[in-house]
Amino acid sequence: MKVSIGLLFISAAFCLTSLAAEEKQKPLKDDTGDVFGDKEQNAQESVEKGPSPIEFEEYKPSSYVFWEQFTEETKGRWVPSKAKSDEKDEEGQGELKESKLKYEGRWGFEEPTVLKAVNGDLHLVVKDAFKHHAISTFLDKPLESNGKDPLVLQYELKLQNNLECGGAYIKLLRGPNKDSSVEEKSREEGKGSLKKLEDFSNDTPYTVMFGPDKCGDSKVHFIFNQLNPLTKKYEEKHMIDAPMPYIDNLTHLYTLIVHPDNTFEVLIDNSVKAKGSLFEKFNPPVNPPKEIEDANDKKPEDWDENEKIVDKDAKKPEDWDEDAPKMIEDEKAVMPEDWLVDEPLLVEDPTAKKPEDWNDDMDGDWEPPTIENPKCSGVSGCGPWKKPLVENPNYKGKWVAPMIENPNYKGIWAPRKIANPDYYEISNPSEFASIIGLGFELWTLQDGISFDNIYLGNSVSEADKIAKEVWRKKFDKEVEIQSFENKASEKTRKNEPLKHGFSEKVLKLLIEFMTGLEGIKMYVNEGKYVEALTAFPLVTGVFGGAALLTFTAIFLVLSGGKKEKKAAKKTASSKGVSDAAKQSKGVSTSVEGEKDTGLKSRAKPTQGSQK
Repeated sequence: MKVSIGLLFISAAFCLTSLAAEEKQKPLKDDTGDVFGDKEQNAQESVEKGPSPIEFEEYKPSSYVFWEQFTEETKGRWVPSKAKSDEKDEEGQGELKESKLKYEGRWGFEEPTVLKAVNGDLHLVVKDAFKHHAISTFLDKPLESNGKDPLVLQYELKLQNNLECGGAYIKLLRGPNKDSSVEEKSREEGKGSLKKLEDFSNDTPYTVMFGPDKCGDSKVHFIFNQLNPLTKKYEEKHMIDAPMPYIDNLTHLYTLIVHPDNTFEVLIDNSVKAKGSLFEKFNPPVNPPKEIEDANDKKPEDWDENEKIVDKDAKKPEDWDEDAPKMIEDEKAVMPEDWLVDEPLLVEDPTAKKPEDWNDDMDGDWEPPTIENPKCSGVSGCGPWKKPLVENPNYKGKWVAPMIENPNYKGIWAPRKIANPDYYEISNPSEFASIIGLGFELWTLQDGISFDNIYLGNSVSEADKIAKEVWRKKFDKEVEIQSFENKASEKTRKNEPLKHGFSEKVLKLLIEFMTGLEGIKMYVNEGKYVEALTAFPLVTGVFGGAALLTFTAIFLVLSGGKKEKKAAKKTASSKGVSDAAKQSKGVSTSVEGEKDTGLKSRAKPTQGSQK
């Protein structure tokens, strides 16, 4: 019996191994039946069959202050920063590291390598991860706000390696203030307007900063600097409720529009994501409050802020019983007639048997497990009966004096308001300071941040036209390429052999088989033999095939032995036949023996037997 079971398991293993080997030798096919051959050849075929990039076409806006497509003719106007680091020396002597550059990150003018949608389209690309980068350019002439035209800033951003932590925003660099005293004060603080592009740094003053930033929080910044007419200093105003940027490999379009009526709009992919008033959506606000709290004002000592107070004249009623319980027995309750007082809720399982391998010395005295008392089924209950608890109508709990209106209540105290000595009013915050250039001053963990098609001007319609005729074509092509690559990757994942040599299909069969073994074992232990055969068809089929192979092998062995015995008898009986009779038949003794043992080979007839 043990031999048969062993043969059965060996046959089952043989069945699965044969299935795996057969599956491994089959050419891999996708869902459509196409055969996947050589991996490199398939990759090449995928590239050839995939969407082709469109060709770059230089675009010329009809109206602009600055337009950049990073062509061979225009990329030279961008100058990387050579500003020096302001880090102290390692010995703490307070000396600056004059020889070290503050911005060591490199910039490149190149086509993107991820989801390339346009041939010949150069981008401005961040080349180094974990580095500070800075690059800038001057406008042909300063952009001055006239209070009549909107300010429009728009650019494309592509995160080729996504963005875990870093900035991807652009700065509009501030020009010198016409008030010499203001400019002099800025220079005293090391924040005078930029004169040389090589000196561009985080200290360079800017009028507007706009674009995505992610490090923990993820948002699209819109910050503008506004001159405080009293202090003669510029203050940053940050947009609140900033929208979230897209963090993926597609090219996204970021647009800022500041209208002359002091409203603004932030668009992502030509769709409005934030809008509002410059007076209401920024922190700190454009204009300070007219009144402020008097810092010297103090709350009077007798100021009472308690709206209610304890009634000191109240007394606990004489019939108030603080010791009365909250719940009491229901005196009206009566034990049900079918209640079995003498029957326990649990009894020993009469069908339980002490295990054969139980060792009293090692395991202790064996006790049968308990089950619910079958006599308690269908009756109100078993065991000692107790009256149920109900709420005590006389319960009042601990007595507490009631609260009454406070006759001395004066409300919540607050310092008195006084005129704000720092108050000023700016009626048109949209009239920004002059703009002399653009720059990127970034720190990032990722490289591959790419900028393209930067527009600065006063035309909302021109920015919309660029979005539709330049960005949209690129974006749609990227989506098409991405969709193709995702489908190709999914095909490869489904059909490519895994590291162990089997395809995903065979791996699933093996896992299903092993899981089925555990399931069948559970059913058999519970005596559910029919369920064991029907619940896991894969295991049943494999073992059924294995059993058939096993019993066929046993049958062949047994039947072969009987034939050998018959053959032996025939051989012995053939000894009594005369040589003449043998020759007349033309068959030798050895051949006759082979014929009787089931072999099909025949000896050549003798010369005398030929006719």
